[in-house]
Amino acid sequence: VDDRETTVKFLSICYQEAERLNNLIHDLLDMSKLESGQTELRIKLVDLEPLVDSVVMTVSNRLDKKKIELDKDIRAKVVRGDEGLLKELLINLIDNSIKYTPSGGKILVGSFKEKEGTIICVKDTGFGIPAENLSRIFERFYRVDKGRSREMGGTGLGLSIVKHIVERHGGRVAVQSEFGKGSEFRVTIPDIAPVEENSDGKTE
Repeated sequence: VDDRETTVKFLSICYQEAERLNNLIHDLLDMSKLESGQTELRIKLVDLEPLVDSVVMTVSNRLDKKKIELDKDIRAKVVRGDEGLLKELLINLIDNSIKYTPSGGKILVGSFKEKEGTIICVKDTGFGIPAENLSRIFERFYRVDKGRSREMGGTGLGLSIVKHIVERHGGRVAVQSEFGKGSEFRVTIPDIAPVEENSDGKTE
């Protein structure tokens, strides 16, 4: 107790573990709501540029700490969707890129239009994902590198949450990656709002 250095060390460990547990609980609650359909979609036209800016602001300290350069290429300015869920989607994708991009790397957040809807992409110069793992990265708790993921504090739920949010919007998510050369996640959000189902089974 009287050794300040040791006290600070162990208090820091307690704080970090409490944060990790808090993040895990938060992600589990989000996943539970998404899977049960309890999250009512509030579909509207969402301005992408300010939405991306607000997300970047929340992670700016981590970007600065790792000296990661984040650029934007927002060509599609508006998307039809739930603003809160789209923000959570972007936070998870950008957070994932920050975790797995080494210091001095780059992240690009972009959007553009295609015939099937609005494409939102997050591309990084990170560690990349081995080909044999690509089909499983959207599974809950799945980790490509268990040791590295645990060290970085990930819950293993971020990409699974992204997939559920995209599916609630009637869209899809895909990834292209080369081990050692980075990854690109692409989310497609249809221009037509998805049909929601009430608890009594009726659609609206």
